[in-house]
Amino acid sequence: MKTLTLRILAAVLFLTPANPGSAQTAPGVPPAIWAQVEALGPVVDTAGVGKIYAQLRAQMPTDGVKKTANIAYGSAEIQKLDLYEPATPVAKAPVLIFIHGGAFVGGSKNSYDNIGYYMARHGVVAVLGDYRLAPANSWPAGAQDVGSIVAWTRANVAAHGGDPAKIVLFGHSAGASHVAAYAFEKRFQPASGSGLAGVILGSGLYDPSLDPLTPGPPNAPDAAYYGADPKTYASRSTLLHADAAKIPTLIFEVELDPLPMLISNGTLYSELCHRDNQCPLMYRFLMHDHISAPAAINTGDESVSTPLLDYIKAR
Repeated sequence: MKTLTLRILAAVLFLTPANPGSAQTAPGVPPAIWAQVEALGPVVDTAGVGKIYAQLRAQMPTDGVKKTANIAYGSAEIQKLDLYEPATPVAKAPVLIFIHGGAFVGGSKNSYDNIGYYMARHGVVAVLGDYRLAPANSWPAGAQDVGSIVAWTRANVAAHGGDPAKIVLFGHSAGASHVAAYAFEKRFQPASGSGLAGVILGSGLYDPSLDPLTPGPPNAPDAAYYGADPKTYASRSTLLHADAAKIPTLIFEVELDPLPMLISNGTLYSELCHRDNQCPLMYRFLMHDHISAPAAINTGDESVSTPLLDYIKAR
């Protein structure tokens, strides 16, 4: 088993400009927007970014989309998903499942309807799911709920024009942690495998020991999900249990990601390169912070939207 020190070293080396495995996207953010985001710095400020993007989101296009809200995929009240499909059906359309973030203790699919509308407007059937939250639901509830959302999608998406053989699973922040656990760990998959054509991971945490927020009191966000005892972290680390079949993967980070996310992204990249003898795609979105990257989708700023859409349609 690799030591944590070696894995962090690999991540740091990944972050250097000499690394050939990453690609920086051309900025497309309106300068006035970027000036406000940049002023916030490398922090996770959901409310602050929400205010900055409020006007753009209020004007986002929703035409040509059929939305069906709050479809149950489980028995818990929060186990609901929203389905976005092109109003004019597309035969065997690609499918995107998006799993939101929220520091494991919050967040909602309703805050990311821009992603659903954008994808459906561009010929993709989109599924946005909520999942059980910590502290009431600790590890591995998030990964289990992602598996249930994938199972629902595989069973039902064909009736809505989607191709169950073209499902891409996208997680952001804490959602990326849940998505990675399902996509890379056999213990969270059915015997038939993940059922995925691709994975997108944005600024997630893939080993609780890499985040200084985790070994805190039980009410600290990450500790609320992974637990406050560091002795359990190795058994709950996706990096140390990535034993499932290889899946085409795109990892992205942003210019103003907090350091733990940068380290976690780089470490996962290194692990997958070693495991698969082939490195995943890696994008770095300039002029964005942790929250603004998903917030920018369907606002006219294509710096994040277009690369992700191209990846989804290529599966």
